[in-house]
Amino acid sequence: MKYEILLSDESEIDVIESYSYFCSIDVKLGEKFIFEIDKALDFISENHSIFSPIYQNIRRYLVKKFPFIIYYKVDYVCLEVKIIGILHASRNPEKWKKRN
Repeated sequence: MKYEILLSDESEIDVIESYSYFCSIDVKLGEKFIFEIDKALDFISENHSIFSPIYQNIRRYLVKKFPFIIYYKVDYVCLEVKIIGILHASRNPEKWKKRN
């Protein structure tokens, strides 16, 4: 069953900042980044329970073709997936824990 994806304000900022960075290198690279993030979110929406929790009830998905990790929580009552962070893999992992 496909769950609704909800992006937190912080995760929207994560995407905007990363998109801006990739566009500063090449507009097509920025577009490819957004395409891969959209594909990842669609996959998570349909396969939200595939990944085991890594911290409390937070799960992660590794984005294909870009070194980014999507951190999310699943709400089985409301049938929603809340995205709490879309961060470069080299970022300090404590950053997303503070968003929980």
